[in-house]
Amino acid sequence: ARVEKTELKLLEHSLEIWSAMLKAAGGKSFSELLGDGQPRRWAAELLRWAVGRSPHTLPAIVLAMVEKIPALMPEAQRRAIELGQALRSELSARLGSHGVMLYPPYASCAPPHYKPLMPPFNWVYTAIFNVLELPVTQVPLGLNADGVPLGVQVAASHGNDHLTIAVALELERQFGGWVPPPN
Repeated sequence: ARVEKTELKLLEHSLEIWSAMLKAAGGKSFSELLGDGQPRRWAAELLRWAVGRSPHTLPAIVLAMVEKIPALMPEAQRRAIELGQALRSELSARLGSHGVMLYPPYASCAPPHYKPLMPPFNWVYTAIFNVLELPVTQVPLGLNADGVPLGVQVAASHGNDHLTIAVALELERQFGGWVPPPN
């Protein structure tokens, strides 16, 4: 194997790319999914969250509020879609038909249960691959010294799910895979 450490500058725009490409796909918005298809007043939901009366997390409420922004700026949305297409092309060219990329699933180790995910948009580490329509397999790699679960994503070019799964199985075998966290 040839291992190459690289920097993909376009990944810095993951949130904008994700938001614009998801909107352009024409499916239900996150807000509609979160609100069971019913229109919601998310500012009011934010107030309910502040007093402990909302069933939603703060990051979910904020996302439902900010996902409307791309539609208000059509030129920015068009540019973000172009960046997404360029990122997909760059990844496909770098990975080729036999390459894989190891990428973190989040910006830090796993956060504690029942705590809001802060900063709220670090989930784009995984979401970006969804809108780029690239196969990704999440691999558990055991626990760190503090007993916190560790893992990595294995991504490949479109149609190469078999590569991500094969690499994931080998990484899991080498590093111990899923380990129950201590109580």
